[in-house]
Amino acid sequence: MDKFSESLYQKLTNDDEARACKAIDDKACKEVPGNYVLILLSQLFSKLADALLNPKITLPWLMQSLGAPAFMISALVPIRESGSLIPQLFIGQWVRQHAKRKLLWSLGALIQSGCVILMAALAWQQTENLLYAWLVLGLLVVFSVARSLSSVSSKDVLGKTIPKQKRGQLSGQASSISGLVTVTFGVGLFYAATEFGNINFVLTLLLAAVFWIIGAFVFAQINEYAGATDGGENGLHKIKQELTLLKTDRMLRNFIFARGLLLSSALIPPYFTVLAQQNISNAVWVLAILLGVSGVASLTSGAFWGRLADKSSKQVMILGAILTVIVTLTVLIASVLYPSVLTQVWFIPICYFVIAIAHQGVRVGRKTYVVDMADGNKRTSYVTLSNTMIGIILLLTSLLGIIASVFSINALLGLYIVITLLGIGMTSRLPNVTER
Repeated sequence: MDKFSESLYQKLTNDDEARACKAIDDKACKEVPGNYVLILLSQLFSKLADALLNPKITLPWLMQSLGAPAFMISALVPIRESGSLIPQLFIGQWVRQHAKRKLLWSLGALIQSGCVILMAALAWQQTENLLYAWLVLGLLVVFSVARSLSSVSSKDVLGKTIPKQKRGQLSGQASSISGLVTVTFGVGLFYAATEFGNINFVLTLLLAAVFWIIGAFVFAQINEYAGATDGGENGLHKIKQELTLLKTDRMLRNFIFARGLLLSSALIPPYFTVLAQQNISNAVWVLAILLGVSGVASLTSGAFWGRLADKSSKQVMILGAILTVIVTLTVLIASVLYPSVLTQVWFIPICYFVIAIAHQGVRVGRKTYVVDMADGNKRTSYVTLSNTMIGIILLLTSLLGIIASVFSINALLGLYIVITLLGIGMTSRLPNVTER
């Protein structure tokens, strides 16, 4: 396994045996190839599971089959995303008490698996039941908190086991794998669901649970050396100390502001989907096409963004944001001046493909940036505090959807363009942490 890992690592990173292990312990340096492969494999299985538990396909179907009202269905994405971000400030305190944190990721994955198994049991009932729908939301809350635990611990383990200038490649390659998964599983399962009904979604949920279990086992095999546990005390006092970083740490504060403004790359694509559904006949085909091009975008761009992020994660965020502005402006101009273009089956999918590539750049860039910003428990503080604040911002920005209802989608797209431009300006002021 060691020779295989070494060989695979060299092929994946174009590295040689005389590697430099920047920003990690000397003892951990010799374990880099094996750990790199194990982290990549665990991310593969977790992303497989994420692709199967698609919040735009699987969960809405489950809620509809249980007779859930529209407001409950609309709460799925905010709960899944914000629910995994906001608790991180509190979970981080517990994580710091552990010198080795790989098992915390595995624990989070196993809890996610258990939640999905219970969702599958509810789906198996094939009956409309509002109580079951509330149970699904409750399970999703627990699922999101477990996801939060995995998020905090994974970034810390990544920072302890993988050297700088390799972390972006790993994240990018994982994104590419995720894209392949979305193409092969996502579209296939979507078609199967439209043809064969309920049983496919039950099997989909169970398969997702199995992938999380496998991922938990693989991640537990990582060779992790003990790290710092100072700052691991619990209580409101420590949390208040964390929050003071927003006042005292200018770099972190600016990063959070920039990251919040660049959320537009994730918030704009659903409105491309709405425009496609409004202007192109046969919504089922449109959804399948968009799901496919999204996966292709991840598959083709993840590794590219990852390598670029190892040179300058800051520039990757900026490039992704610029691409977001260009494609959004293109759609806005077409919608206002040439609305007939929106009815063409090729136009919106191509634009969706481009913005999906842009979002991958912003995502890989900001993940690499926050890991490279600091070492040890300070890194954990940065990750947890920034994710908590972004979770809150994400909930607040979801209110911008009111603009689309009161005015129009075009008005909202215009606002997002302005917000993204502000994000580009803020990001350009951040220091380059890759070479630090």
